[in-house]
Formats: sequence, C-alpha cells, structure tokens
Amino acid sequence: MQQAPAETGRSEFGSTYSESPGLVALTSDQFVSSVHSPAYQRFLQRLREARAEAGLSQRAVAEELKRVPSFVAKCENGERRVDVIELLEFAKVYRKPISYFLPVNRGSA
Repeated sequence: MQQAPAETGRSEFGSTYSESPGLVALTSDQFVSSVHSPAYQRFLQRLREARAEAGLSQRAVAEELKRVPSFVAKCENGERRVDVIELLEFAKVYRKPISYFLPVNRGSA
C-alpha cells in the first residue's frame, strides 16, 4: 500500500507543520511550556526559598546531591525541569516535606 505524501504548511499561529494521512505533527513553538506557567514559577520560588532557609549555597547543595553546581542553578531558574525523584533529593537536603514545594489546594477544608 502506498502512503500519500506528507504536506507541509504554516498554521494560523505562524508555526510550520507536517501533515500525513491521519497524523499532524506540530512544531514546539505552538505549545506554551509548563516551565513558564505561574504554578511552575511558584514551585521554582519555593525551591530557591528552601535552599535559602537551609542556609546552603548552590555549590553546597550540588555537593550533597553529587551533581555539578550548574545542575542546581538550572533547576532553580527553570532551564532544567525537576522530576519527582530529584524533588525528593532536594527535599531531603533541605529537610522539607514534599508538600512544602507543592501548591496549596485552596478548595479543601
């Protein structure tokens, strides 16, 4: 069976796309990264606050985590997303519960 050729074009947002039968692939410039969302920015603020409250430099945290200092800096400024395992490691170093870093559910009693 022969597949129809893919067509390319520009979306109404100015992004390029490639369209194949049954499949549309959009470029990343169409998506708003959750790294820049207000919720993730609040998380990053809490991550920086936790380090400050622990009285640790980025270098000291990096040594505790057995990482390079740029790892901590990139996590704190949003260049690198923090996954759940890394969050557990940060929380342990900062002696904070995971809930410290998570948004408060204002709808609960």
